[in-house]
Amino acid sequence: FVPVNCTALPKELLESELFGHKKGAYTGAHTDAKGLFRTAEGGTVLLDEIGDMPVEGQAKLLRTLQEKTIRPIGEMHEIPVDVRVIAATNQPTAALLESGRLRPDLYYRLSVVTIEVPPLHKRISDIPLLAQHFIQHYNVRYQKGVEGIEREALDCLMAYPWPGNVRELENVIEGLFALRDLKQAITKDDLPATLKQAPRVPLPEAAGEVPSLAEAEKAAITRALQATAGNKSKAAERLGISRDRLYRKIELYGIEA
Repeated sequence: FVPVNCTALPKELLESELFGHKKGAYTGAHTDAKGLFRTAEGGTVLLDEIGDMPVEGQAKLLRTLQEKTIRPIGEMHEIPVDVRVIAATNQPTAALLESGRLRPDLYYRLSVVTIEVPPLHKRISDIPLLAQHFIQHYNVRYQKGVEGIEREALDCLMAYPWPGNVRELENVIEGLFALRDLKQAITKDDLPATLKQAPRVPLPEAAGEVPSLAEAEKAAITRALQATAGNKSKAAERLGISRDRLYRKIELYGIEA
């Protein structure tokens, strides 16, 4: 699996990055380079933010998708490639097509199967699980022991409109780890003022529509145990927590394991 950030691909190096080059093909090409497509041979290339790829690069990509071959810079012959291509964007595709940022022929070639993920403010029941996932992830990176997030802070997260969707939520959580002296749980006071003062998204009237963090965590652990046939080591790895911590959570929530 090879992710490609199309936003970060400079137009001058795009062809070389994607399809590779031969030694001496241009100034600075001191060795052969396979390129990302051949690196992903037999697997998947994820083209993230496809609308940010230069239009010239989109034309070359379209040819690769049609012919299932690439030609590295300086190479005389086509080279077959066997990769699955997934393209993603956080912009409405209609707007990208209308503005000319996305070629229609490339869009129709890519859109054999399309999956539209609703914006985060339309699936607020995902926020507790996502927040806990990012807490566990940044516990490892920053070597901290934050166990969760208090209900008042979680309510604040679920009422925020999240114009930047999941990436914005992740950035907020990482910012707390980087800039705050966090204790056992994230509190409302830890949250940035811009988040707390933003216009609110109305929460569902029925309390049962949004799970508490404990309910969401219990559900995630139960699903992980089911997916691993009760193997606690694999379930802990899947959840991104230690085996000892998983045992404590199983006991805390009274989960049948």
